Amino acid sequence: MSYIKFIKIGLIGLALASCATHTHSGNYLSKYQQAVARYEAKDYYEALQLFKEVIPMLKGRKEIIPAQFYQAYAYFYQKSYKMSAYCFESFYKTYPRLAQAEEALYMQGYSLYLSIPDIRLDQAVTEKALKTLQTYLNKYPSGTYQQEAHQYNDELQNKLMLKSFKAAKLYYELGHYKAAVIALGNFREKYPESIYQEEALCLQIQAQYKWALGSEVKEQPDRLYAVVNYYYIFLDKFPNSKYLKTLESVYNAALEKINNFVNDKNN
Repeated sequence: MSYIKFIKIGLIGLALASCATHTHSGNYLSKYQQAVARYEAKDYYEALQLFKEVIPMLKGRKEIIPAQFYQAYAYFYQKSYKMSAYCFESFYKTYPRLAQAEEALYMQGYSLYLSIPDIRLDQAVTEKALKTLQTYLNKYPSGTYQQEAHQYNDELQNKLMLKSFKAAKLYYELGHYKAAVIALGNFREKYPESIYQEEALCLQIQAQYKWALGSEVKEQPDRLYAVVNYYYIFLDKFPNSKYLKTLESVYNAALEKINNFVNDKNN
């Protein structure tokens, strides 16, 4: 937003210069100034209509840069966040070396962040917002908007993480135990620092056991051994877990069935 403040100074010079220009030049400068005036008056709808008309006339002229920046912000203040994201992205790609490129990249990510009404319904936009914010954080490690970008990035990451965990957990709740084992394993691998790691591994052990019981007899031993292995991993990671009593009974049941298979094989 800081760039917009500096544009006002140049408008005074433009107004004076326009008096000496020919008619066509005066037309586009006049319309540009009208658009900026409507923007400054917070009449963003009217400002956008004027910017849409004047921007094609500004191609090749220096005024096109602030005009495009104003247009992006006008969409933003109208809460047309997908359009503002598009305009800020276009600005950043067109003028990557300008000082305003940093602000444009951040505002693209922020606009995308604000455009997500429900992360459960629009994961593609969420992932694009994350990618944009991460690009900003990497490209401008000492940038003006580092703190805000980190905040929105972390918030979106946490929402995606929770969504992923709930989706994996749902497989277990629906009785799709093989799918639950795979999904919970993928979740644990993707989010190793997640606060849901403990519950995810607990559910994975129970799902593995139930999957083993529902398998063909010849496949049960290997799948029961996996229960035992997961249990040892859980003990190592969460020695004081509230889930230990539940998992201990699953572990003992798996061991008993494994021993039965061994005894049957030896007899």
